[in-house]
Amino acid sequence: MEHKWLGAGLLAMGVVGLCTLVAGPGGAERTVTAAVTVAAGDVVELPEAPRGGGMGVYGALGMRASARDFAGGAIGPETWSRLLWAACGVNRTDGRWTIPTALNRRDLRVYVLDAAGVWRYDPEAHALVCRAAGDWRAVSGAQPYVAEAAANLVYVAVPPEGKGRRGAREAWVRCAAFEAGCAAQGVALACASEGLKNVVRGSYPEAELRAVLGLAEDEIILMAQSVGP
Repeated sequence: MEHKWLGAGLLAMGVVGLCTLVAGPGGAERTVTAAVTVAAGDVVELPEAPRGGGMGVYGALGMRASARDFAGGAIGPETWSRLLWAACGVNRTDGRWTIPTALNRRDLRVYVLDAAGVWRYDPEAHALVCRAAGDWRAVSGAQPYVAEAAANLVYVAVPPEGKGRRGAREAWVRCAAFEAGCAAQGVALACASEGLKNVVRGSYPEAELRAVLGLAEDEIILMAQSVGP
């Protein structure tokens, strides 16, 4: 029996669908979906992101805009796959990302806060790893609309491993900041292509948000981005 996690926008009310392929009459496969409680450590494997389609880069640039009037509702797994791949997904066989990174150090981490929980995006696995269960969207911003967005992305600077971790703080934070800017623009263009709203934000209750994300002392929140219908 094969199990596969599906969905990040379908994570409403703290559950996610676990799809299991089972043998039906005559050997034909059928899909049975069961509700599974979300817990820290759970992994959601996203569908493979397409390398084509959409309205095209110039059309997306023409439609890109900030919006704050979110209507609520979730985002489906296929759409999340495209949004997060646009943020910092792997687009080459050598593991490099869709955005430029300084010396390929990849000093950026992207977190997603939706109605079900807090998730860290794993670009290499193209998956979401649950950090905490529960609806923590409101903690990711000071504005009232933050809790109404389908999800809020939080961009975090992470010191490089090894010797670089002891290097000049200004250098790696600056590198992570331009990575975050590129990632947020990628998400904004993907939102335009998908017919979704988005707004990039710099206001949030930092102490509370750091605690919810479970950040280390030397990790730095750079900005957040609300997305949704």
